[in-house]
Amino acid sequence: MKSYKSTKWLMVFFLAFFYIFTNSCEDNPARSISDETHPTTIGFTLEIDDLELVRYYRRVYTLDPGNVFAEYVQDDTLLVFHHGNIDSESMMSEEITIRWLGNEEEKFSIPEWSDPDGEFFLGFDIFEPGSRTNILLEGERPFEVIYDKDQSSWKFQLLIMQSGAADLRLRLVHGDHNDMVPIPLPVLVVLE
Repeated sequence: MKSYKSTKWLMVFFLAFFYIFTNSCEDNPARSISDETHPTTIGFTLEIDDLELVRYYRRVYTLDPGNVFAEYVQDDTLLVFHHGNIDSESMMSEEITIRWLGNEEEKFSIPEWSDPDGEFFLGFDIFEPGSRTNILLEGERPFEVIYDKDQSSWKFQLLIMQSGAADLRLRLVHGDHNDMVPIPLPVLVVLE
């Protein structure tokens, strides 16, 4: 009798897990909460004036893929901000636009946040260098992200606060959950 109850509960657990796994938008990015489909987001580009500063595709970052932003790259692994590429009065970076990449590295549009049913917007995390769990507190961060999801654009800027290093993670947020959570991008700020 005990074996039958154990098997029954194991089956219930398995079916519940299977249902959650197959219906979760984060695990199945082609499915949304409202049961509408949207393209699978595999990566993104960060662009300044329509030129690629960073390309993230299938968990790999390529910095300055077009070889036009040498002043932003150090050792092919760090995105660098300094007096040569930020506004010295406002301490702001240039406006950075994010564009989404699909399975074949094709760029596509995702509709942005729109009330009342708002769907997509950007989320940001700023971590200690090399960490994916230790979020830097205000005052510890070398930069802050300036982004207004209600502004209706996939654009943001960095407000430079102090010299230092941090890892920046940009998240594609879909309603109340993440659709894409890439690995963090190492960023260095040098104000000397």
